[in-house]
Amino acid sequence: GSTAWIVSAKSERALRAQAARLADWAEQTDAGLHDTAVALATQRSRFAHRAVVTGATRDQLVAGLRELLVTGAGVSGPVAVLFSGQGSQRAGMGADLPGLDEVRQHLDVHLGDRIDETQFAQSALFAVQVATYRQLEAWGLRPQYLGGHSIGELTAAYLAGVWDLEGACRIVEARGRLMSQAPAGGLMAAIEASEDEIRPLLIEGRVGLAAVNGPRSVVVSGDADAVTELVQGRRAKLLKVSHAFHSHHLDGMLDEFRAVVASVPAHEPTIGLYGDVTNPEYWVRQARDEVRFADTVQRLTDDGV
Repeated sequence: GSTAWIVSAKSERALRAQAARLADWAEQTDAGLHDTAVALATQRSRFAHRAVVTGATRDQLVAGLRELLVTGAGVSGPVAVLFSGQGSQRAGMGADLPGLDEVRQHLDVHLGDRIDETQFAQSALFAVQVATYRQLEAWGLRPQYLGGHSIGELTAAYLAGVWDLEGACRIVEARGRLMSQAPAGGLMAAIEASEDEIRPLLIEGRVGLAAVNGPRSVVVSGDADAVTELVQGRRAKLLKVSHAFHSHHLDGMLDEFRAVVASVPAHEPTIGLYGDVTNPEYWVRQARDEVRFADTVQRLTDDGV
């Protein structure tokens, strides 16, 4: 896996000097990459000027440090952290993250071979994302914005202080469980096309838009035959999912899900989030309607993030 080395100093110039010393040292030592990462993260004072280099090998890390010397590490503007949606899970992910146990107290989390079952996938992604963020926070990360794709947006809401952990876990568990009870016979497909190209081809109650991920990256969802027909002759990929998420196939779960979300006290976020996140109806629509991920990225870009 990849390793992250943190460098920090009191000025830009001192930061470059620190990066140069670390690069020289790294080329001459046989100290472990992970051990070095831990030492840099925990045993050094934290100064205002910081940079992080990542790499899977010593050569990649040294190359990153040398590049710092050329480009400098001036970071301007606010920072955002975005969390991925279902499909990004893998068996054993994040199993050694120290923050997992806290989340596991409230969730039935499987990181093994049942990870692709919806009710476990969503809980596991939430748990690993929270634990990953807590680790980055311990290393000094302080983002001004949070966001995410589908289940990832629930992680963002919890971390921004909208719900407490027990309440967030109740919502996440209900979402995964109820979505997994959707009718069989649904399909989802990622298509290389714009929203404007695909919208006229949608059929109400048969196939709809599930996500707009970029200018030429959309996902459709719905009845298997209608999805299959829509993607004919297009650059598309059927997604490995058990149900047609973000489609009419979820209509049967919405009332129960609304009741669960409404039962959890909500607070105004303390970190920037887009959307009416304290309103239960927002999270019902968020499960049923298309994921507007491209809009989030565009708004962040417009805000100079």
